[in-house]
Amino acid sequence: MLQNLVKHAQATRVEIVMREERESFWLEISDNGLGFDEANITLGNGLKNMHHRASRLGGVLEIESKPQQGTRVKLTVKIP
Repeated sequence: MLQNLVKHAQATRVEIVMREERESFWLEISDNGLGFDEANITLGNGLKNMHHRASRLGGVLEIESKPQQGTRVKLTVKIP
């Protein structure tokens, strides 16, 4: 996640939040970078791999982005 942010986003602000709540852990990374149009994006290897890794952990990966408004990535994983 962070590699893509540094390589592509051109962000000047990044926020990383990690929490453990009851039986789950979540990690959220948001930035004020370039963002992208979710409607016109094809899942390249980077996004596919991120979703695949989240799935292997038994987690859910959510990505929200808008052009010129940044991106928010949230990973939620159940704790056994």
